[in-house]
Amino acid sequence: MKLMWAGFVLAGLATAAYAQAPVARWNLGEQDAGAAAGNPGDVLTKDAIGTNDLAANGAPIYSANVPGPGSTVSMSFEGASFYQASLVGTGEGLDVLYGSLDVNNLSLSCDVYMTTLGIPGFSFPVSIGANAGGGGGLAIVEIGGFWHLINQGQVASGAGPAVVLNTWTHLELRRMNFGSGLETRLFIDGADAGISIKPAPGSVLPYFAIAGNTRSDFAIEGLFNGQIDNVLMFSYTSPASTLSVQAKSGQVLVVSQGMPGASYTLLRTPRLNSTTWTVVTNGIADTTGRVTLTDSAPPTAGSFYRTSAP
Repeated sequence: MKLMWAGFVLAGLATAAYAQAPVARWNLGEQDAGAAAGNPGDVLTKDAIGTNDLAANGAPIYSANVPGPGSTVSMSFEGASFYQASLVGTGEGLDVLYGSLDVNNLSLSCDVYMTTLGIPGFSFPVSIGANAGGGGGLAIVEIGGFWHLINQGQVASGAGPAVVLNTWTHLELRRMNFGSGLETRLFIDGADAGISIKPAPGSVLPYFAIAGNTRSDFAIEGLFNGQIDNVLMFSYTSPASTLSVQAKSGQVLVVSQGMPGASYTLLRTPRLNSTTWTVVTNGIADTTGRVTLTDSAPPTAGSFYRTSAP
């Protein structure tokens, strides 16, 4: 734990905080050979972080339609093409990735621009793992024009927000402890979409697909229509924490950086070596992991503060 001072009489003692550790990133163009709008998608789309390159299936095409600054091209899919990797495919690095992957501290996100809803009724922008044959996995899926989550082979969430066609949308599947136990939630454009799945996925088979879903029998399903960009997978790790303490207008503001969406408790004691800590208040960290907790009546002699997470 790290001791941090603010002024002369207040100090904060931070608990372990969470940070994002990128595992794989597919920019769908920026690292690929010969990527330019209108050109066929390269045989491999490169992992910008590691060696988990994905193989093209069908005929995806680079597109000039991008979600914003920092991207020069996206990948366009017409409901028949997709990128994938598996143990028997081009992305042999995935067997190592999956071997160390903690699916209970995981985020999978992407930018999508959907032009047509799935036919015959569903489509997958991104999918990790397999949905049959005793495997598990997690996926974001459009079903009948609404966003859902699938804990593959086990359970699907209820319907989330409606798909907005012909506009860029940022989707994120986040599996973590949100303060009331482990669950998977969907975030759309950075906001909690209000749908979740509680059960943990089964044994995650080493498959990954963009613009479709790879089943354990190697069949593909739920193909996507439109553009996809910036596919990112990361895990949560616990580096040195950060916590700041500030006296302001007779109050003490304690800002803790932790796990997004988690519940944090602010505790106070008059002595650092004390075994007794008083619970002050609670709060939920925002999507960046930041939570501000206020002590409205701090002792006049000063205090030590710490935060605790589930």
